[in-house]
Amino acid sequence: MYQSKGIITAILPETSGTSARGEWHKQDFVIQESADQYPKSICFSLFNDKNDTFSRVKVGSEVNVSFNIESREYNGKYFTNLTAFKVDATGQQSEPAQFDSRTQIDKNDDDGSGLPF
Repeated sequence: MYQSKGIITAILPETSGTSARGEWHKQDFVIQESADQYPKSICFSLFNDKNDTFSRVKVGSEVNVSFNIESREYNGKYFTNLTAFKVDATGQQSEPAQFDSRTQIDKNDDDGSGLPF
């Protein structure tokens, strides 16, 4: 189990689908860690029953995130997911920061993979 503390800077649209195990729902969100000299943005995913988290926390909320790290191989490439299983508000709220739109992922990139790299 890993933990990270930061301010929620983005809550991305919920996605859903059906797999061999049934229907699933995923909600991605981004926090900015502030414990370091150079703040880092980290994107986490919440799955299924954890999606109600955003009824309690909003963009600008300071949170502690408990998460697992998992990597999977697909066609010789490895993809890493940070799956949050607990998001606790610390009670502090800050103003949302302004972000550069160039950091958004273009899902219509040239190779059709939907990846920003």
